[in-house]
Amino acid sequence: MGIRYYAYPVTADRIAAASIDPATAIPYDPFATSFMPRLENATNPNPLDDPYDDLYLDKVWSWVGHLFATDWYEPDRPAYELFKGNATTVDVGWIPWEQFISPQELRVIAADLDSAGPEDVDALIESKKYHFTEREGEWILDLLRQTQQFVRRRVERGEGMAIHIG
Repeated sequence: MGIRYYAYPVTADRIAAASIDPATAIPYDPFATSFMPRLENATNPNPLDDPYDDLYLDKVWSWVGHLFATDWYEPDRPAYELFKGNATTVDVGWIPWEQFISPQELRVIAADLDSAGPEDVDALIESKKYHFTEREGEWILDLLRQTQQFVRRRVERGEGMAIHIG
């Protein structure tokens, strides 16, 4: 099945618990939750009304992260915080990476995320550093836009964010 990326909103009333243990804001089965039908509001699929408002970046979250990583001698950009994690592989699977990001941290991350766009993806493709194809670049751009929208909603609502990679 593979290691996948999931992110969830953390409302103000759950921030204290999530800052101690991000798992308190992460569903028991993230994969199932990401594909759960949005039946409660099928006539108006507005993310603002979606009780399952989450971010699913599949197995390629690190591709988007390459837009924000820097060379080893430079500090990473703020948005790289969303992509830096990885599950720890063990003999019989993996141990997931879980992280909480506070509303204050998300404001800085959102500004950095919003500074990236199609030209940055094009530069990533043209660099040949990661050998991405143009088709993969389209996927990266789509996931970047989903991430920007998800994080913007968190900032607008004063929420934090919990990440599960596993």
